[in-house]
Amino acid sequence: MICSLKQIWGRICRTNDATRPLQYYNYYRYLYYAFYAKHFVSRWKVLFFDVTDGDNECIIPLIVNDKKRQIRGLSNYGRLDYEDIISSTGDQEFLLDGLKAVFGRYKGYEIHIENINENSSLYSLFGPKMEWIEKCVAIDMMDSYEQYVSSLSKHQRQNIRTAYNKIQKESFDIRLVQYDAQHPIPHGIWKKCQIMYEQRHDSVGTKWKIWKDRQLNPYTHILHSVEGWRIFVLFHNEEPVSYMAGLYSDKQNCYYVPRLCINNQFSKFSPGIMLINEVVKVLIGEGVRFLDLMRGDEPYKMAMGGFVHNNYVLRCSVNELID
Repeated sequence: MICSLKQIWGRICRTNDATRPLQYYNYYRYLYYAFYAKHFVSRWKVLFFDVTDGDNECIIPLIVNDKKRQIRGLSNYGRLDYEDIISSTGDQEFLLDGLKAVFGRYKGYEIHIENINENSSLYSLFGPKMEWIEKCVAIDMMDSYEQYVSSLSKHQRQNIRTAYNKIQKESFDIRLVQYDAQHPIPHGIWKKCQIMYEQRHDSVGTKWKIWKDRQLNPYTHILHSVEGWRIFVLFHNEEPVSYMAGLYSDKQNCYYVPRLCINNQFSKFSPGIMLINEVVKVLIGEGVRFLDLMRGDEPYKMAMGGFVHNNYVLRCSVNELID
């Protein structure tokens, strides 16, 4: 059970400044419960291996199916854009020995672990064995808003001006509101944000089914409860027109955003562009350096100053990895 690792997990994350919010105990706790809520009757099981050698510790999360003789990562079944091990150290010898000891229990099994980012410990260990699967995008917000805007293309700077001119011309007032642990998001606002996301992604079914799917989605809980959570909502009057939700880490000086969504009713006002622009202003004012929009290289991310970093998949046999 994951709950038995809570203290060890917390100690590891406090020790290593390289750990991201996506590796925190509470993040994995919600993934763990969501997995078993969806796959209660399943031959797959979530396992957490705790490896210790002196002061070095790491936790290796895996999903294992003994019948199929397969090993996967939690990102195959949950909202985890960057798969990695949780370690107190970057010592590659320790990490490699620990992984080989764990995988050695599963000789003859096949490994399929997706969403391994190029900045992860797993990639540093097994990068040459991996295949590229997906682009991810982050924004370097520079030292000032003026510097950030000047880094955008001429065309995109014009798009931003056009969006603001349009709302001014049509008296479409907007305001940005930030919610966090000190300023919790009201239940009604969070519900509207989730409905916005569901409508954007054509969720269908009865009210009961939509509510159930929402509760089984780890992001319903993660994005307003895990350490460092922050939600920015762009309002027109009292109606959300767009929002982004993610986790801030002062260790990486980065705001990780797995969810950004607009209200289709207001798409003509370019609420996504305005949201990113307004949030960038706030984050730069706080000294935050990076806005990581995570998986996917959608044009709007690149247009707003994004640079690409990559996710990979480790697909091989256990024997190939440990021999």
